[in-house]
Parts: sequence; structure tokens; C-alpha cells
Amino acid sequence: MKSFVFGLAFLILLLGCRNKDSANRQKTQSWQTVSMIRDTLKVTIPIQGKLVAWKKVDILNPVPSRLVSLLVEKGDLVKSGDLILSIWPLKPHNNFSTIDITAPLSGVVRSIYFALNDTMPANKPILTIENRDNLILKTTLSQGELTYVKPDLNVVLSHHGKKIKGAVWQVDKKSQRITIVVPNQQNPIEQDLYVKGFIDLGKMQGAFLPVRSFGFADSLKAKIETDSIITIRKAGYARDSLILIDQNLPGEGKIEIKKILTL
Repeated sequence: MKSFVFGLAFLILLLGCRNKDSANRQKTQSWQTVSMIRDTLKVTIPIQGKLVAWKKVDILNPVPSRLVSLLVEKGDLVKSGDLILSIWPLKPHNNFSTIDITAPLSGVVRSIYFALNDTMPANKPILTIENRDNLILKTTLSQGELTYVKPDLNVVLSHHGKKIKGAVWQVDKKSQRITIVVPNQQNPIEQDLYVKGFIDLGKMQGAFLPVRSFGFADSLKAKIETDSIITIRKAGYARDSLILIDQNLPGEGKIEIKKILTL
């Protein structure tokens, strides 16, 4: 009898949990009405990533050899075409004559991996040269954001409170990646930095939804008065509390949104 009562209680508890889960699922699936604002507001797209030298080259050792001349040190400035080192082949190559290697670009000797008279295997880097006249940052955007991003848009980045200004250089819609370039001649940045900032879209006329409508997702389902269901995407932030959306919706002030989708 006790076993029967215990089993019945367990079954009731299980059914209660299932009903609760079902109710929760129903709750998350329900439609919610949100206000839509039509206005002309300043819009930005937040970005982050590593700011690095726009050109970086490893000088590879062409054949097994010995480093017989090293004319640069770490931190030296070199110009394209400067003689930087010489190697002596350890296998038949160029009649065992020394091979002179010149700098393929102007920049700074960032790293040196071998010392004078070291034996070096083929295809290993001997040293690295960076050109930091400009810096670049590559980052990925959502489909909605890419709708409004184009080359030459202003970008403001920051690192420990220091503002760094740049511009959008390239937009690759296939990979959804953009490249930002930062001039680095005045007060140059000598090392790679992790930065945060935004792309400035300027003032944009369009429809805006509250930030909370999207949560942590880039898109959501929306139902308009014609009962058609569409996907709308984030296109940028305004006033820290609104999001520009990438759809030209009808003129009503409210729409219904469903569960958030992650694309």
C-alpha cells in the first residue's frame, strides 16, 4: 500500500513539473506588444577587438643555413631594400655562397628568433618586421548592422580611457567582417591593444524599438497588423535605450514580438 501511495505521489509530482514546464514554454512563446518609435536619432554600432599592425612580415629562412651576419637589433627601424642579414647555406645551394636578405617593407624589427652563428632549419622565421604607420581592427557584424555600414564611416575606439580615432576601410558582406584602419603617425601606438568602441552612423531616420525587446539576440520575430510574421534585426543603438531596426514597417506605433532568435 505504501508503495502504491509513494508511486502515485511521484506521478502527481512528475505531471506537475511537466505542466509547469509546459506553462513556462507557453509563456516564452507568447506574443508581447511593444511600442515602436519613429524618429531621427544618432545611431552607433558597438565593436571590439584587437588593434594590430596593418603590415607584418616574417622573414623565413629559405634553406638549412647558418646566420653569418645580422645587421639589425630588435626595435630597429628599417627601410624597404635595406640589407638586414646574410646566411651561409649548409647544403648545395648557390654554390655555397652567402645569401643576402633585404627588408621587404619599411618598419620596425619586432622580433629576432636566432643569434649570430646559429644553425637554422629551412622555412623557419629568422625575424619579424612590422609596419605600424597604420593599425587595423577586424571584427564581425550582424546582418542588420551590415545593412548600414560602408567604407569611410568614422570610428571611435578606446583603451583605458584613451580615445583612438579611425574609419571603416573594408566591408565584406559575404563573411560579415569589416576592417577598420587607424592612422598611427602621431603619438604612435607601439604594441597591439584590445579596444572597444563604436562605428558612428550619424543621424538616422527610421523605426526604433526598446533595447529590452532584443535581449542578447540580434534578431526577433514580429507580427504586424496584417498578421504577417517577419524577422527584424538590430541595426544600431540610439540613446543607450533604443535600437534601430532594419525593416521598413507600416506606420502603426505598436507591433507584436515573439521569442528571440539567434541567427
